Amino acid sequence: MDISTERTGTGLLGGTFDPVHNGHLWIARTAMQRLSLSRVIMMPAGVPPHKDPAGASPVHRVAMLRLAVDGLQGVEVSELELARPGKSYTADTLETLAALCPGERLYLLCGADMFLTLQDWYRCERIFELCTVVGMARSGGQRESLAAHAELLRERYGARACILDEEPLELSSTDIRRRIAENSSTEGLLPEVVRAYIDREGLYRNTPARREEPV
Repeated sequence: MDISTERTGTGLLGGTFDPVHNGHLWIARTAMQRLSLSRVIMMPAGVPPHKDPAGASPVHRVAMLRLAVDGLQGVEVSELELARPGKSYTADTLETLAALCPGERLYLLCGADMFLTLQDWYRCERIFELCTVVGMARSGGQRESLAAHAELLRERYGARACILDEEPLELSSTDIRRRIAENSSTEGLLPEVVRAYIDREGLYRNTPARREEPV
């Protein structure tokens, strides 16, 4: 994929952000640089179709996101999906963004696990019409499988798909919630202002374990 030096386009990074961590911020910063994006929108899901319900409330998740991105030029937080009733489908979100920003090039930023299941998403053909899908590896060994899947999406759906091959940060919200519940250190895993907020609000102290989440 040719990467222009001119900054153009909008990246969309969705998720529960439960809590937001340095891996999420790494994706936003890396995509901004490598794809020459003018901005990245981080959008917390209301009722995500691919995951169990979030542990922290939407109010807390948005507050943590805003603290985390404060001072990061070009990185924004949107409550679009939280304001929409029912499940948060990416196709619907992209249609709304396309209507709000006509002519804007849209990029959907996906962790590896999500990228490998895009063909199973609701109205996946519409997703591929509206944006370029970008796979972000969580480990070096995933790059080959992601590249092969990108080729499959191109051939089967005519999708615009690419892989960013930067060395990733392998972080997990599940592990971070466990550490917080055990009152363990999260140094280097999430911004200190986010950990301070979590401690102040008493979040994740009695949260039951949930299945592992992709970045």
